[in-house]
Amino acid sequence: MKIAVCFSNSAVDCRAAVDNMTSSMSLTSDQRAEVAVVSGGAIGFVTGTEGFSAIPLQRKNEKGNILLLSGVPIYLHGSLDTKLDEVLSGDYSHAARELQSLDGAFVAFFWDAENNKLVIVNDCLGIQPLNIFSDNDVVLLATELKAFPASGYVDVELDTVGWGAFVSLGFNIGDHTQLAGVRLVDAATVMVIDAKTGSIDVNQYWSLPKPRPEMTLEDVDIPEMLRILQREIECYAEHSRQGTVLLSGGFDS
Repeated sequence: MKIAVCFSNSAVDCRAAVDNMTSSMSLTSDQRAEVAVVSGGAIGFVTGTEGFSAIPLQRKNEKGNILLLSGVPIYLHGSLDTKLDEVLSGDYSHAARELQSLDGAFVAFFWDAENNKLVIVNDCLGIQPLNIFSDNDVVLLATELKAFPASGYVDVELDTVGWGAFVSLGFNIGDHTQLAGVRLVDAATVMVIDAKTGSIDVNQYWSLPKPRPEMTLEDVDIPEMLRILQREIECYAEHSRQGTVLLSGGFDS
């Protein structure tokens, strides 16, 4: 799923912006786009390969809460479907806490209709891309860069650092993207946008542990690593029993 968000406390037409952003991310005519107008903004998504999963990655309840996930989330401590239903029924503080417990590559967006707050949580390594543009008038978030110029509020201007890193190394450095003014959201981020005040609260819920050069192979619990790998495979199988697990050629294989 591809997701786009616009929030503004000024005269910005967020519905039109997100309509344009989702249209730009639609590759084929059979992809379905939906946009929800919420207090202070709009949230939209484009269906992608959700047919692979038996678990709905877009949810809405009678209170007006919305939960959208891009990528392939898993939950190592129980049923992912049950966990997502639990998040949907709670408030923004509950979502900010519980979405941190997901694994896999994902970006999650939760709209708390009662408190008018949007929670965004991405995976601990930032594997699933999430981009942001923010100025005094508007905040835009999207899972693809092409959505930002389509919004009408971001000029097409190259970020030389972003392009230099991408061309020479094949990946981005830091929070630079190829588009000036648009940056990558850091890994393991919990972001809460208050639609009433326009404030944005950002925290990191995890960071890489410090290296332990004194460790040897004898210090590594190989059976435990294998148990973790087996559990992860079981969790991915919740999405589809017809899938194939691709090993990297490294330790996992």
